[in-house]
Amino acid sequence: MPLLPALECYLSQLPPHDPDLTVEQLRAWGAAMGFDGVVEPGPELPSVTDREIPVAGGTVTVRVYTPEGEGPKPLHLYLHGGGFCLGTLAMVDDELRFRARDSGCVIVSVAYRLAPEFPYPTAVEDSYAALLWCRDHAAELGADAGRLTVGGASAGGNLAAVLCLVSRDRGGPAIRFQLLEIPLTDARGALPSRTELGQGYGMGKADLDRMGDWYLGPDPRRRDDPYASPLLAEDLTGLPPAFIVTSEYDPLRDEGEAYARRLVEAGVRTTLKRWPGMLHGTHSLTAMLPEAAQWRDTCSRALAEAVRRLRAG
Repeated sequence: MPLLPALECYLSQLPPHDPDLTVEQLRAWGAAMGFDGVVEPGPELPSVTDREIPVAGGTVTVRVYTPEGEGPKPLHLYLHGGGFCLGTLAMVDDELRFRARDSGCVIVSVAYRLAPEFPYPTAVEDSYAALLWCRDHAAELGADAGRLTVGGASAGGNLAAVLCLVSRDRGGPAIRFQLLEIPLTDARGALPSRTELGQGYGMGKADLDRMGDWYLGPDPRRRDDPYASPLLAEDLTGLPPAFIVTSEYDPLRDEGEAYARRLVEAGVRTTLKRWPGMLHGTHSLTAMLPEAAQWRDTCSRALAEAVRRLRAG
């Protein structure tokens, strides 16, 4: 279908940015866009608290969302997007308030350290440390480590997919479900949508290439590492069931869909949904776009259904 008319207007109003911006300037540009009027405010929850957790070489902050209801509740680890070099806990706060309420999960959102100051594999290792922390502290969070799931969007979708590989390979916590929204799965940028939709649709190929360089460095062999490009992993067997959502006009569309196909080929129960008329990241525009609110609610239902199956099984 054509690009949604509201998004054509949204594109025309985006502040311009220079492809040669430094990371500090790009972060300032992103912060200046703000959330007022485009993101529906999230509901109040019984508890939203920030915690500091240990990682190699320091600590990172996690934000814990606890919904109503008796525990122990399912536990969901969430990784925000932002090309591995942008993004904050605040950016996804409203979305995760809805997700905690509507899925019944305790949600732990991770402020993993960002590139280029902390290049690959720091974000992977921070995310894995958070996964271990979730397992080890589930009881005090009122949660059930036996119903541990992961999710994320864009770069966070990459990290969530990678966590499933890392935890399988290291004999780590059993992840029972992965919810991947507009995930980056091929750091080489080799599939057609990277080029076909790489200009004129918001985030472009130049943006992806630059952020990839900040995250992975100049050595092209890094992009072949399955913990950077999960699509390139030789073996996808033994991974948890997946729900993958892509956007029709997103440069990352083809690699998200290719990853879904590879999971199916590996015998992993996988649902793929392409959202028509949408751009990369516009699923967050829930106050201005009914389709974005529908996306949010669809993902919350998918998570709720996945953890319901875990209880039933």
